[in-house]
Amino acid sequence: MKGKVILFIVEGPSDHSALIPYIQEKLKSLKIKVTVKEMHGDILTEYIKNTRQYKINPSNVKGELKKSISTYFNFASVKAEGIKLSDIIKVYYVTDIDYCFFEKQSHHKNKSKCLEKIFNFNTISLIGKDEIPFETIFFSKNLEHVTYGEEKGFTDIEKEKMAIEFSEKALFDDEFFIKVFKNDSTLKIWETYRESYEGIKNYKGRACNMNNFLDEYKIK
Repeated sequence: MKGKVILFIVEGPSDHSALIPYIQEKLKSLKIKVTVKEMHGDILTEYIKNTRQYKINPSNVKGELKKSISTYFNFASVKAEGIKLSDIIKVYYVTDIDYCFFEKQSHHKNKSKCLEKIFNFNTISLIGKDEIPFETIFFSKNLEHVTYGEEKGFTDIEKEKMAIEFSEKALFDDEFFIKVFKNDSTLKIWETYRESYEGIKNYKGRACNMNNFLDEYKIK
């Protein structure tokens, strides 16, 4: 299986449910398998227990991501799939931006500084000195804002329901996913990952760079 697996690191189950089934289906023709690490929350705004210090900050964010990835491949469920670290050809970190570049609260500031670091990770070392290509896929506020155009908050149950509905539409209608992420004139997109990393720091509105992933794998 070496050279045929990409790893998605996502914040929660709704990202997994909404995005991965369609992506998995499309990558089958390229003989690329997908594996998903769910972080169960926004790791860039999480406090160390019983403190007001952030678990992840700009100085340790790369090391913590590497540690999290290594831990994931020790899970029995991952081993049962026969996937090893050496099989990974690329890592994608999927995150909500939460307009953090425009907000003044402490957790937003920590997140924006961490993201500035992450945006500069062209690669990440997973096995000894081996460097694996790394990119970030983002939603300007959150997943629901991009996929449904809704800025209000939703419960976890509502998010999961919306995610499943979105995924079902994408699997049923081959053009739906492309329409949402590439052909919606109301959605801000960029030509390249690098342009999107710079652009999102100065853009507050409905935006996403999933189109760069679709272009990368020629998903049309």
